[in-house]
Amino acid sequence: MLTPAILNNALTVVDTLPAPLVQAPLTEAENAIVQASKSAPGNPFIKDLTGNQCLELAKKIISHAAIRLGYNARDSDEYGETVRLLTLDLQKFRGLTRAEIMAALDRGLDGDYNAPGKAVFFSLANFVQWVKAYISDTKAPIMKRHAQIQVRIEKDTLALPPSREEQRKQAIALVNQHVEQFAGNPGAQIWGAAGLYQQLKDLGIYEMPIDQANRLYERALENFQKRNPDKALRAEDVEEIKNDCRQAAYNAFIADLAEKKCHLNESGAITPNE
Repeated sequence: MLTPAILNNALTVVDTLPAPLVQAPLTEAENAIVQASKSAPGNPFIKDLTGNQCLELAKKIISHAAIRLGYNARDSDEYGETVRLLTLDLQKFRGLTRAEIMAALDRGLDGDYNAPGKAVFFSLANFVQWVKAYISDTKAPIMKRHAQIQVRIEKDTLALPPSREEQRKQAIALVNQHVEQFAGNPGAQIWGAAGLYQQLKDLGIYEMPIDQANRLYERALENFQKRNPDKALRAEDVEEIKNDCRQAAYNAFIADLAEKKCHLNESGAITPNE
């Protein structure tokens, strides 16, 4: 003998935990390069510098190089001309930020872009080559990998199933939408409602009372047997009856809300319309 309360013994959907997001495999130093590329107060792009700001940056570059290499830049008779020419060289890198220019300078002074065993010295020509090397050898590979990581993170985020709370919100909104549709067209049936009923049940929003569920199942079973008097009940037949019951249960729930002029509030409680 089949148990009549089949609606309340329906298969339960097991929630699966989302896989963790792919973490960006950038080191702290690499992340610093990414951050340096972003314009911010105190770290403008070269193209956004005023004439005086560009002049000050040129002086800072020369002073910084002199301190690192152990000489006094201002003792040079060519200091003024060097500053002037350096402001022109900076315009070759208008898409870089102030922080990136200083990072390129430091790497050049550290010998990162020199041939092994070659002495480091500062010159305008070397400075330009250091910045170019910073762009091609240091920044570009890191920014490319950073962009790939961001794409992976975005894809993983989009692939995540909605949270239980988000599923509840969506289900409640759909119920209220169906109630409005039914109120405007009484007697209309919502097809595909079997899955919607199961979702409401799984999310703890609504479950048909056991006595109603029993009666619904008994009627569905009786109707099936009338249509198929000589047919033995198979597993697939039982599943079909269960789906018919869920379909009917959801439509009955919608009709009841519409007739009572009610809706579901944000928490899923039945609430009278205002």
